[in-house]
Amino acid sequence: MLTRFHIESYRGPALERGDSYVYLAPHPLLRPYIPCYTLPCPVNSGMAEDYTILPTASTTVVFSLGENRIDANLRVVNTVASVVGGHALHYEMLLLIEFHPGALSPFIQHSPGAFTDISAALENLDRALREKIEEAIVSADSVGGFIRRLDEVLLRSLQWPERNPQFLEAMTYIRSSRGVMNVSQLSLEVHYSERTLRRLFRE
Repeated sequence: MLTRFHIESYRGPALERGDSYVYLAPHPLLRPYIPCYTLPCPVNSGMAEDYTILPTASTTVVFSLGENRIDANLRVVNTVASVVGGHALHYEMLLLIEFHPGALSPFIQHSPGAFTDISAALENLDRALREKIEEAIVSADSVGGFIRRLDEVLLRSLQWPERNPQFLEAMTYIRSSRGVMNVSQLSLEVHYSERTLRRLFRE
């Protein structure tokens, strides 16, 4: 199981590291959705009980690892500062998966909607995703191996844009032209505006 020892002994690639935390980059295909994974050990970091997070438009999946216990929650958009130190200090380690604003929905079965300033149990939104991430935590024997497994779980959960029939039709025309087609031509072929096509490809 992933433990504090693994964090403290990890010497692989990292965005940032300290004695009791590490920030890690997700797989390149996940970076449009997830800026980083964070693995902190609250007690050993000297975190204060009044540790506060500032308002943010991001959504974060938080796995809290304690003695014989793993909790998984979703913190949605915060419009006010929130004190989290008291909660975090009950756990040996945390896994934070931070999503860019609006970027969580392609990964989960049930959207949390437009709620703000709440924490919800991840299993109520996507039990299968929670179980797969927990399994990766429990079976991990190194940080590097765990991150590779976490990337795999999230990539498999991601509902790729190709599933959108509009996007798929556009891709068919692009492939048949061997890539020699501009947006104006594509718009005429698939009967969607250039603006709509740009949005589909951006997503």
